[in-house]
Amino acid sequence: MPRDRHHADRSTAADRPSEGSFRRFLLVGGTCTALQYLLLALLVDQARWVPVLASGASYAVAVLLNYELTRRFTFHGRVASWREFGRFVAVQLVGLALNVAIFEAVLRLGAPHYLLAQAAATAVVTVSNWTAYRLWAFRH
Repeated sequence: MPRDRHHADRSTAADRPSEGSFRRFLLVGGTCTALQYLLLALLVDQARWVPVLASGASYAVAVLLNYELTRRFTFHGRVASWREFGRFVAVQLVGLALNVAIFEAVLRLGAPHYLLAQAAATAVVTVSNWTAYRLWAFRH
């Protein structure tokens, strides 16, 4: 989590996104997506939540782990700043809205299982989040 607004660091050529950062992004995203899918399945199958609510809740929980891993691992462990954290949260809120909208749309189109609907939502949100992180959230 961010320490304070005065402790932001400066971006250098070494911490700008690279081919390696995209691979790290996919690894971090895969880990957080696995957590999201596990929570989704538990909430739907065990706790009997409505699938759309479970999708949103599991996405939100995975975001917490995603911030720390993305900041530290994908973008070279920069010191957290409130500005960067705010941008990350903004990207995640857009991603959450896309996730839930796509999930619901795919279910309404007749997806045979809620996890297939989630896979479609995940694919779109992955691309949109990477683009927003690279061009805005983690750019100084």
